[in-house]
Amino acid sequence: EAFYALTSPREQITAHIYDVMRSELPTLELDAVFEAKEDLALAVKNALSETMTTYGYQILQALITDLDPDQRVKNAMNEI
Repeated sequence: EAFYALTSPREQITAHIYDVMRSELPTLELDAVFEAKEDLALAVKNALSETMTTYGYQILQALITDLDPDQRVKNAMNEI
């Protein structure tokens, strides 16, 4: 049943990750984002676990290895 309920798990997982990041990132200052990678990873793991368990997936860990701000943000930071 889980196979038929979720036909593209990679896309579904990616969408959940984007949703979590869109909800968490605006609450943080840019410098705090780099310091809060572990907190962000935990938020992603919890959100994925809650949703994907229904489809038979077990989320063990979520890693955030690199944060890459938009080029406009980088340009603004370089102007300071």
